Amino acid sequence: MLNSFFTAFNNKKFNMKIFYCLLTLTLFTASSVFSQTEPCWEEVWSDEFNVDGLPDSTKWGYDLGGGGWGNNELQTYTKDLKNAKVENGKLIITAIKENNNWTSARLISKGKGDWKYGRIEVKAKLPAAAKGTWSAIWMLPTDWEYGGWPKSGEIDIMENVGYDPNTIVGTVHTDAYNHGKGTQRGNTTVVNDNASAFHVYAIEWYQDSITFFVDDKQYHIFENEYETYAEWPFDKRQHLLLNIAMGGNWGGLQGIDANLTSATMEIEYVKVFQNESSMAIDGEKSAIKSQAGLTFRAPYSKDFTYSWEVPADATILGSSTDSVVTVNWGCSEGTVICHITGTCGVIDLEHNVTLKEAEITGSKFAAPNETGLTYAIDSLANTTYTWTVPEGATITSGGGTNKITVTWNNATGSVSLDISNNCVDTKVSFQTYLAGQYPYPDLDSPHAIPGEIEATDYDYGGEGIAYHDTDNKNEGQGLRGDEAVDTEFGDASKTNVGWINNGEWLEYTVTVAESNWYEAKIRAGSAGAPDSMSISFNDEVKFGPVKIKGTGSWSIFVAQSVGKAYLEAGEYVMRYKFFKGGYNVGKIAFTVTTAPPAPEPEPEPEPEEPNGIEDEIFAHVKLYPNPSSGDLLLSGIQNISKVVLVDIVGRTQEVAFTREKVHLYSVKINSIPKGVYTIQAFAGNGILKRRISLK
Repeated sequence: MLNSFFTAFNNKKFNMKIFYCLLTLTLFTASSVFSQTEPCWEEVWSDEFNVDGLPDSTKWGYDLGGGGWGNNELQTYTKDLKNAKVENGKLIITAIKENNNWTSARLISKGKGDWKYGRIEVKAKLPAAAKGTWSAIWMLPTDWEYGGWPKSGEIDIMENVGYDPNTIVGTVHTDAYNHGKGTQRGNTTVVNDNASAFHVYAIEWYQDSITFFVDDKQYHIFENEYETYAEWPFDKRQHLLLNIAMGGNWGGLQGIDANLTSATMEIEYVKVFQNESSMAIDGEKSAIKSQAGLTFRAPYSKDFTYSWEVPADATILGSSTDSVVTVNWGCSEGTVICHITGTCGVIDLEHNVTLKEAEITGSKFAAPNETGLTYAIDSLANTTYTWTVPEGATITSGGGTNKITVTWNNATGSVSLDISNNCVDTKVSFQTYLAGQYPYPDLDSPHAIPGEIEATDYDYGGEGIAYHDTDNKNEGQGLRGDEAVDTEFGDASKTNVGWINNGEWLEYTVTVAESNWYEAKIRAGSAGAPDSMSISFNDEVKFGPVKIKGTGSWSIFVAQSVGKAYLEAGEYVMRYKFFKGGYNVGKIAFTVTTAPPAPEPEPEPEPEEPNGIEDEIFAHVKLYPNPSSGDLLLSGIQNISKVVLVDIVGRTQEVAFTREKVHLYSVKINSIPKGVYTIQAFAGNGILKRRISLK
């Protein structure tokens, strides 16, 4: 009976205002149409595809292009009528093979239909069974406030692949739960006639859960654990996507049917409903005292009326009866309230706003005498702005406003702003550094060794200073997209550097806490043969060259030892030098370790006879006594300028010497620890090298 009720409402010939009233229901089971008992649902957005031609441009945009879309898909998305059209009351999305290339369409409601919470349902008929198709009804973040995929979340209302045609999959992806880590949260249900009949695919999204349905039958629920955004990023608005992909990491697992030339998904309607528990105001959660122009947005429906309230010391600019309101904030935190009147009666939504400190945004780096630098603060109402720049710098425009333009001087310095209004009388500052190489992300804090360093945390400075990349753009979709280093989220959704080519390098400013032996392990992945890299400190190679091992896939990262090295305490510029490309690198970990075992001692040399490392130029030189426990004599050599001892692990130290006669020198080794060394005596254009043993 309940399903019949919704069938009547879902029929597009039923022309009265659509809403769901559940007040009379006394029993709910796990397969009920709604996962929570609420008195009433309001329709807030819909498209029933009543006008033939291209999809309604006021409701739909397009994602365009190819490139695999992060999943090695084969199609190129277009906005051509052949790939997406409205006909006979249905949206028809068609993937087409022409000249051995696939085209398709991916419709998006971004900026035209964006929601936080509610019931989103799509009545659709899926492509006929054929290997290679991958159809989807899904949602992505509109604002990506928590960061790139998967940090800001993804909701897959319905996915279906052609080689498993009767299985419907509903899934969520977050930073903690995603297919990159193998931790995605989802479930499946079987719909045997999904290609010959229309079915309703839906979610109900609340602040505490997302529930998945097919034809009002629940088959999966994902619950808010109330931990961090990594588990639940679904408190931000998202938009809808409708598409057919071809091939890809999932759809193409069994290849593509060689005889397949087209695949079609038909959609009868898209509808979005909200109720009191699934409605919320979107807007700033914090504000500066006296901040101007804050925007708050309530769920929209043409059938709603609105009435807004703000704290007594805040001011509404313009109308207070629209779905969107603009506010000049006051001096204290408070609550924004929107009274919505619809078919279900009056719903009162509340949105709390806390206070935050004012901050200047601006140019972090400046070249000497650079022009056109900008500094700004959020606009404040009825405020006096007094800017101060370093001596030698000049404000060229904007003085007395919340945004200025500056010509810089030739040194690091601070821009400051005095703010005065009814709420505050304060001063804020912003440091600008003279262009150069600095630690990232904190310019004043080098990376610590021992510790871990993310590959994407290479220094500020840019091409040729902090890194060298062989192209001029970020080939990935990871952090620092305005720079040329190719970054992505390929290491189980954590950051990494990829697309590494021969001769590229990255630099990191580091501080070694104490002189000690350290082992370095770097996370790396490669689908190909082993390739090589080294790690140097102040241009001295300390680790490597080492071959990066193949792991079977670019996205399978394994911690691989780069070796052990003795590092003196101090600050260094650490450089990754990539001799050959073809692998991806993630974070590196430095841990204190023990020295490598000493090599087996060689037989002690005969006294007064050269041994070990021979040098023809100085073959006639006598070195004695050897072994020695006191001074060492060098006979038959002159013009010595420096004497160095090198121990078995490569550490060097310069030692004192005196000239006893024209061809006789005494080397002072009384204070040197016993062991096996190589002595290097620099004389004229040559270097005497001999192995010695100290007792």
